[in-house]
Amino acid sequence: MMNYRIKKFSMAGIAAVILALAGCLVSGTFVLSILLVENKGLTYFNDMYFGAADLTVDEVWQDHGDKIKNIDVVGFELWVTNNTTSANKFDVYVAPWSSTLDSTSAADTVKAKATQVLDGLPLAASKTTHISYGQSSI
Repeated sequence: MMNYRIKKFSMAGIAAVILALAGCLVSGTFVLSILLVENKGLTYFNDMYFGAADLTVDEVWQDHGDKIKNIDVVGFELWVTNNTTSANKFDVYVAPWSSTLDSTSAADTVKAKATQVLDGLPLAASKTTHISYGQSSI
């Protein structure tokens, strides 16, 4: 009788390990890197910076994009330099690639149609502020 119970629990343990491994195989983390730099990938207009990032050109997206069923967390890394002598605040909005927003969109239009991901990030005078990937996705 004891031998039967051990085999029963062993089989349950093996099944649990297989299910855990299956869960690991169907989920994962992908990191896509898109660099936007002032005067290269960012345009300044209407007291805002605008940058378009097509994630589908990223090699990781091309390799795995068709396997992605949903996106749970989006993070970013950001360096912002305040070149003025007074403190300021910084907001970041994102919109889908298919959005009608562009570098000539008015601030009110951006605020109405995009999703705000940073709200009032304090920028010290004449300093660079850094937001790490870990800080952004919390």
